[in-house]
Amino acid sequence: MQIQAIRSFLAVYEAQNMTRASEQLFITQQCLSRQIRGVENELGAQLFIRQKSGMQPTELCRKIAPEFKKIISCYDSASALCAGKQSEAPQALTFVLADGMSNYMDISMLSELVQRTGGRDLVIEERPAADCVRMLRAGDADMAFLLEPFDDTMLEHTLIRQDYGCIAVHRDHPLARDLGPVPLAAINGLKTVTGVKTNCASEHFRRYCQEAHVYPQNVASVTNVTGFINRLAQGDIVVLLLSCVIPQITNPDVVIRKVVDPELIGKCHCCFRRGSENETLLRELMEKIRENYAGG
Repeated sequence: MQIQAIRSFLAVYEAQNMTRASEQLFITQQCLSRQIRGVENELGAQLFIRQKSGMQPTELCRKIAPEFKKIISCYDSASALCAGKQSEAPQALTFVLADGMSNYMDISMLSELVQRTGGRDLVIEERPAADCVRMLRAGDADMAFLLEPFDDTMLEHTLIRQDYGCIAVHRDHPLARDLGPVPLAAINGLKTVTGVKTNCASEHFRRYCQEAHVYPQNVASVTNVTGFINRLAQGDIVVLLLSCVIPQITNPDVVIRKVVDPELIGKCHCCFRRGSENETLLRELMEKIRENYAGG
């Protein structure tokens, strides 16, 4: 049995869907189906029940999967040894942040943790959320930081922080007359400013407003929301933001109010790909990052 066939089996097992698995492996569904049939024929057993909703693993399949994972792990270790990687200096880790996430993450803390835990350098890139997921699947990134929701079929992930949605207005704005929570409906039709379209928090706000049937008038999208708020000098603009950036706001003329009815919660997850070459290190780092934010 070829290693690629085992990888294909594990992809289908994790995704339980041929379309998603073929996309993750960058092969056609027809090719993937042949590989799965080949594995089943070689083992002489049915491993998946084909249903309209997807590929349902059989009981035998669930027992075989952990053994196949061990095979892949051993094969990857042997490949690394043959390539002489054991004598090389540890490679830098690449972390990808969904666009806008650098406003909410402690970059120096991440770099320090990586250096202290794994003795590695850290490369950080900021990309659209979909690109972050693709880079993880392709092995081009080691860890990603994403806001819900995201496709977690092949990703190990943990919630590291939750932030609530807010508005920032100039003290002359009508919504600045009260300091308590403000219902989302209050911004319906008002002039708003958000981050650029690829900014993960901005996309979160857009989806949130649409689901609540609230339609503000977005007059601008900016790359630096915090910088815009600190320069805010108009009384008719509402800026949407997450609570984690409040400590960065220094403009004394700005009033911050929490948004409720419904309340918006931005859930940030730390993710890596199951079966990654650095899985042991990444799992340890993920737990330390979670503990760091929990303690903060």
